[in-house]
This record gives sequence, structure tokens and C-alpha cells, in this order.
Amino acid sequence: MALALCGSPVCAAGNSPQDLAAGLIDLGMANHVQIVFQPHLVKGLKCSGLPGRASGLDKNLTRLLQPYGLAYRRVASDVIVVYRPAPRPVTVAPPVASAEPDLPPIIVRSYRQSLVRAGDAKRRADYTVDAIDAEDIGKYPARNVAEALQLVTGVSLERQRGIGLYVSVRGMGPQFQNVEFDGHSLAATELIENAGVRGRDFRFDILPAELISRVDVVKTPTPDMEEGAMGGDINIHTLRPFDVVPSGSRFKGLASLRLSHNDRAQDISPAMHVMEAWTTDDRRFGLLLSLISDRQSVRNDRFYNYGWNKDQFTSVLGDGIYTPTRTRPTIEIEDRRHNTLFASAQWRPDDHHETELSLLATRLDVAYDETGLDIYPDDRSLATPVFTPGTASIVGDTAIRGRIETVRFMASRETSLNRFDLLLGHIKHRWRSGAFTANLTADMSRAHSFHPPGRGTTRSRVAFFAPLTYDFSGGGKTVPVLQTTLDYTDPRNFTGQRFDYATKDALDSDEALSYDLAKSFDGALARVQVGQQYHHHNRRYRRRDWKNFDLVGMDFTGLGPDSYDTELSPTFLNGIAGDSPRSWLVPSATAFYNRLMTADVLAARPTATDASGSFEVDERIWAAFIRSDWRFQLWNRPVTANIGVRQIDNLQISEGAALIGEGATPVRYRLHYTTTLPSANLRMVWRPGVIVRLSAARVMSRPNIIDSAPRLTISNDADTGQGGNPFLRPFIATDMSAGLEWYPSPATSLAMAVFGRRFDDYVTRENTHIFIPGPGDILVSTTVNGGSASVAGIEAAYNQTLDALPGPLSHLGFQVSFTVLDVSADYASGALRIRNELTGLSRSTYNLVGFFEDDRVMARLGYYWRARYLSSVGSSIQAPSYTDSFGSLDGAFSLEIDKATTLTLEAVNLLNTTRYAFAMTKDRPQEIHQYGRTFSVQLRHTF
Repeated sequence: MALALCGSPVCAAGNSPQDLAAGLIDLGMANHVQIVFQPHLVKGLKCSGLPGRASGLDKNLTRLLQPYGLAYRRVASDVIVVYRPAPRPVTVAPPVASAEPDLPPIIVRSYRQSLVRAGDAKRRADYTVDAIDAEDIGKYPARNVAEALQLVTGVSLERQRGIGLYVSVRGMGPQFQNVEFDGHSLAATELIENAGVRGRDFRFDILPAELISRVDVVKTPTPDMEEGAMGGDINIHTLRPFDVVPSGSRFKGLASLRLSHNDRAQDISPAMHVMEAWTTDDRRFGLLLSLISDRQSVRNDRFYNYGWNKDQFTSVLGDGIYTPTRTRPTIEIEDRRHNTLFASAQWRPDDHHETELSLLATRLDVAYDETGLDIYPDDRSLATPVFTPGTASIVGDTAIRGRIETVRFMASRETSLNRFDLLLGHIKHRWRSGAFTANLTADMSRAHSFHPPGRGTTRSRVAFFAPLTYDFSGGGKTVPVLQTTLDYTDPRNFTGQRFDYATKDALDSDEALSYDLAKSFDGALARVQVGQQYHHHNRRYRRRDWKNFDLVGMDFTGLGPDSYDTELSPTFLNGIAGDSPRSWLVPSATAFYNRLMTADVLAARPTATDASGSFEVDERIWAAFIRSDWRFQLWNRPVTANIGVRQIDNLQISEGAALIGEGATPVRYRLHYTTTLPSANLRMVWRPGVIVRLSAARVMSRPNIIDSAPRLTISNDADTGQGGNPFLRPFIATDMSAGLEWYPSPATSLAMAVFGRRFDDYVTRENTHIFIPGPGDILVSTTVNGGSASVAGIEAAYNQTLDALPGPLSHLGFQVSFTVLDVSADYASGALRIRNELTGLSRSTYNLVGFFEDDRVMARLGYYWRARYLSSVGSSIQAPSYTDSFGSLDGAFSLEIDKATTLTLEAVNLLNTTRYAFAMTKDRPQEIHQYGRTFSVQLRHTF
């Protein structure tokens, strides 16, 4: 099946014949409708000598289809289905009624057709967009939306323990994306498993892929789109009953069961999905219900060096030499349980009115358990380490090898239950009458990230002091040498350390009310649209920390055998060479919590530090826009264009607490600003199937919540902290893009674009030493406006089905895409200058996908690669961190058992690729992540 919508005359008189498929697509584009057809119906058919758009849609369709015995039917106001009528009986007795035409549903089982629909969405749009379309009802080409977005040109994925969580678009990191649900803003869950927060970064694991019909990544905005995206406006479209239930039917449903296995976690995880959609006979009302339950076990073997610090041992090494700081082999385990209920309704009481309603309730529970052995080469909080003279091996400005006396070795365990709740309601009413269209929309979403009572973050620790011999000369692809004279697994060597317990509670709420009114015209000015929106966003973050010193210095064996275990994992970082601890003592989180966190301790009043780490940011945004759409001829070629402006009025109220003396004083800050965002997009049909695009826009992205909140968060394991700046102003940039697209057939396309984005200013970090009672002298990093940045790049994508090849080869196809970026930047992180790097920006990415598909079998193999990127900017004393280049080979195989039942096998990270990180240069290895391969088998049945 193919879909189409654009703006060019088709098969005009005097033109040479073209494929009927292309003619239907162009005709749909010219008349702003989707023309749906099965490719086999029009294969090899031609059209010529047809009048242009002025002759009328119905007349053109009849003249195109009638010579081939084809017909058409309008199944919606903007959807037309082409079909071959059943043959009339030739017998004379008795009369038999003709059969109902075989009308295909809008969503069909086919990876190839998902490419057709995605390509059509790109082709017919009046702005630059890429799309990922569902292969079938409730079946997406990946387990979650973020992983599916890897297929989009210019999109790169950030994984956490092998699960895709965050995305970057055209080099801009997760905070620069605007994520929408059916066209409207969405509350975001927060990172709460440890001390970090991500603010506006949207975690895609909260949304099951089974709900999604299509995801659009808009790269050039129009005035009616909500502001906030500097990389991409990611619009997630959900399933609708009228799209799911085929015309002529009243019901459509599915049931699926999936079993998954991760070769690191060594567990079988089940998942199920049940969906039912129903419409009335007259298709005036429809209802869809979906229930999803998913469990997933994850294990990540990790070697983590927290960075390389400068000038820690100047008396022995001299000035300017970097040495390793806290280093940690660790095993991270997640037990993920995700349950979702989704409902969607559509109501069309007449041809003028339509109402749609969506309700979503989803809960993701992540039980996190991390065990590790922390090694502190430069920690002076409890003892003074000394670098042994004559043992250092220095490469450049880095001591890659040496011996340090009196180093703390700390066996630790961190546990938590992290709960993420998302509630969403969306209602939209559309009215059409003649040339007028109006929309009224209301949206509400709540994202709550918290720990259930008694399930906050525990950190149980025991330690000993001993000499450390280290050697990082093997490079970042091997585990370094980390040796000492004591046994890591013998509890007699350990004494108690500080026990930490923390609770985090982040509530993100988002409400919006908007309306727009549009009128269409017959001349060059085709349409004018005006609208307004009120948007209220609130983020409340509360944090409590308890630090217990009762066990410090206590003989660990005195706590009894129930207080510890030994982590014995012969498969830890399997296949990676190096002499580092691979087994160690593990404190019992339950024993420590039950002994130390009594009712009186938990009832203690929050401290001043707790108050300074909590905040609330409230944003009230008023927006108005005007957009004009134009249709005209330029150089005898059809052109569609839109131009307009969006005006933003933003009021931000930030509340928190400032540390003054030994207490915390409530503070409240008000920031008000207005922004004008003009934009223009032009689309020219150079010749049938060839489209040229030009666009220019002013774009903005609000600062990350964690940067603009009046907060102070202090690290539990280092003398550092992060502060917020409530007067931080938004990022504003000028964005320009030009593109060329070629569509020789519905399933084949070549698209290229060049683009550039220049920031008015960027952000820079200032580092300040402050004294806080208790923690003492702390280096605090705060973000301020300043610096400069610009990004330029080129991206290209080629999709091809090999229909012309003989036999089984005609069922092959492939997708290729790449993005190359250049960045110019100059900003600071304390005394450290960062040049020509932006956080999360990979200078190159590419995707290679090959697939085979016939009537019963589909096989797909894809490789997704991104170059290294800056993951942390560092500070005055700490080197910046980079994640090394990384690629993942994923695959899928489906077998259609019968018309209603499909068996699918899927695999992620088939090559068992390991992810690495380093601190500025590869002489300073920093991280190794090994999360293994994940295999799944799924049985789907539709009814």
C-alpha cells in the first residue's frame, strides 16, 4: 500500500507517460489527500495525457483508473482507497449481488510498506521531517521509541545499561529536543537512581512502542509548532480506532506474548500486549483499548574511573600532571517492570465536527542493585595518600603508571526502587465548514519519579587502607592493573564506613490549552492560520539525605555473617583483558538499613543541605502565532511555502533555599522574557518525484531545569557540588537548511540536506569554592550565559527496494543514512576552556539496514554507529569526559504462520559490542560498559 500528499499536477497533457503509482501519488499531493493502494494493483501501469489539477480530483481519478478496471472510494475526508472491484457474475440465473470491495486498512503488515508511509509523510510535508512508521498494528521496529529513532537520519541514541533512553538530533543533545504526544507537550520523568538529575531530558523508556503508529522528527519548524526544539521536534502519534479498524469491519484486535533473554542477566523476561478497537457501522464513533505488561532484566558490567585530576601529587610529580581519581569495577543489575493502560476514542457526529480523546496511565518500576569496589587514589578525607617517588610513568601530562601508599579500598552496594508514573489526558475538537477549519485542544500530563516508602537509595560501605599499584598503559580497551596487598573478599580486612540513605521525589506537570483558526483561499495565498496557546509547566524536586557514622571504624565481622556476601562473577567483563578486581565483598543493604535507619532517624527534620538540594520551577508561557501558506508557480514549477511568526511571553518563578551560615533561607526569583520566532519553509517540485526545500527560522530552547533552579547539590563521594542559576536565559539560535529529495518510486527515495545553526550565545560554567558546615570546602559549578557555538552539517538517506531483480532477489531492500557535522564553539567550565565541542554531539553517524520480505517471511539486519562525543565538560581540575565511537548490530526475523498469526525473533547488540569512555585523551581510560546481547521471541495474533 502507498500513501501520498503533495502539490504538483500529474500526467499533464503533453508530458511523457509515467508510472501510474507516481501519478496517483502526485495527484494526492496536489489535492491534499492520501491516496492508498496496494502496489501490485498498479505495477507496470502507465498514465499520460491527463489534465492537471484544475480538472478536479474525481475526474482525474476516474480517467486514471477506469482504463485498468480500477475504482476508488473515499474512506475519510482526506483518505481515498484504490481497489479492484470484484468481477460481476456472468451467469444469467439467478442474480448474485457483487462482493464488497476488498479495502485495505491504513496499517498493514509490512516493513516495506512502513517505509512507503514514512517516505510519503516526508515527501508531502511542507517542512523538513523524517518519520518512522509502524510495521503493523502495535508492532514497531524496536522495543522502545528511542531505539526505533535510530533509523532516522541525523538521530543518535544514548543508551543506559543497553537500553535506549535519550536521543540527540543533528548534533544537539537530549535537552534540546521537544517531545510531543499527538502534537502536544509531555511531562518528563527524572533520573532518581543516584545523585544525578537530567531535567528536561526526556526518558523514552516510559512510553511502550506498542502504542505508537508513527513518530515524526521535525527538523525545520513552522509557527504553529510549539517552541523548545533546537535539534528536533519529536512528535509521537498514537494508534486511533479509525486507523486500526478496516473499512467494512467493526472490530480489530491483537494479542501478543514476548519472551526476552539477556546473556548478561541470565534471565527469561515475559511481556504481553492485548488491544481491542471497535467502531460503529457508520464509523461515527470508535474506541480503542490497549493493555501492556512488560518485564525486562538487565545487567551491565562496568569499569568506571570518575576522572583524572590535575596537581594531586605536586611534591612528587611536579605541576600540571593528571593522576586517576576514584576508580571502580562494578556490576549494575536492573529488574524492570512496566505496566500500561491506554485508551483512545474518536467521535464524528457529522461531516463538520470531530473529537478525539486519549488517556494514558503507565508505571515503570526499576529495582536497581549495584555492587562494586571503589578505589580512592587521591582521597584525603580519612587518610593522606602518598605517591611513591620513582614509580611514575608519565606520558605527556598523564601519570599512567605508579604506586600510591595509604589508598582507601571500599566495598560498596547501592540499591533502590525507582518508580516512574506517567498520567496523560488529551482532547482535541476539530470543526470544518467550507473554507474554515478550527481546532480546540486541551492537554494534561503528570510525570512522577520517586521511591516508594523504605525503598530509597541505600549506600552500604566497608573499607580498608592499603598501597595501590596501578597501570593504565594498556589503553581504554583493557581493564587497568589495580593491585594491592590485601584480599578484597575477606571480611576481616574491612571496617565500617559511612552509611547513606537518600530519597528523591520529582513531580513534573504540564498543562496546555490552545486554539487555532484557519481559512483556505483559491489564489496564491492558499491558507491563513492564527492561534494562541497557554502552557503551564512545573517541576518540583525534593531530596532528603541521611548520613550515618555509627559503623565507621567498626570491625566488619562483628556485624555477623548476614551483613555481607561475596560477589563472585567469573563472567565479569568477559573477554576483556586486564588485572583488576573481579570479585569483592558485598555489604548487605537490607542488614545495614534495618540496623541504622530506625524510626527516630527517619523522623528527623530535614537539614539545611536537604533544603538547598530541593527546588521548584514554575513556567507560565503565553504564545500566539500567525502562519500563511502559499501555492504558486516559480520557473514554471509548482511551489508551496509557509511563512509566519510565533511570539512567546515566558514567566519563570524559581524557588529553593540558600545556605546562609548554618541554616537555609527560602529564596524566590522571578524571570520574565519575550521572544519572537519567525520562520519560513519553501518546497518546490522541480520535476515529478524531485523536491527542493529551503527553510530559515529563529529557534529557542529553554535552559535545563537543573541549571535554572536555585539549588545546591553536593556529591556524596567528592568535595564537589552543582548549583543552579535562576537568571539563566534561553538558548536562541538562527537555523537554516536546504534539501533535495528524489522519489523514483513509492518505496525508493534519496534525500540530502545541508543545515546550519548559530547560537546567539551559549552557556559556560563558573566554578567557586564555598564553605558549608559539615561537608567543608566544596567546589561548586554553576551555569551562566556566555560563550559561543555554531553547528553545520550534511545528512543523506537512501532507501531502495530491489523490485526489478529476478525471483527472490526482488524481495530485498536496504536503507543507508549518514550525518556529518562540524562544530565551532568556545566556552568555559571554570578555568578550563572547551573549544569546538558540544555535549552529546557526534561529528558523524551512519545507519546501514538490509531487509528481505515476501508474503510470509521478513528478515532485517541493521548496524547503527555514532562517533565519539563529549559526555561531560569537566572542571578546573578535572579533564572532560568522552564516550568513544560505538556501533550496534541488531536484527529481526518474522514468519507469518497464517494471515492472523506471526512469529518474530529479535536480537539487540548481536556483536556483543562494548562501550568505552576516556578523559580527553585515550591515555586516560575512564569507562567500560558491557551489557551483552538481548534476544526475544514474540508470538502475535490479530483478530
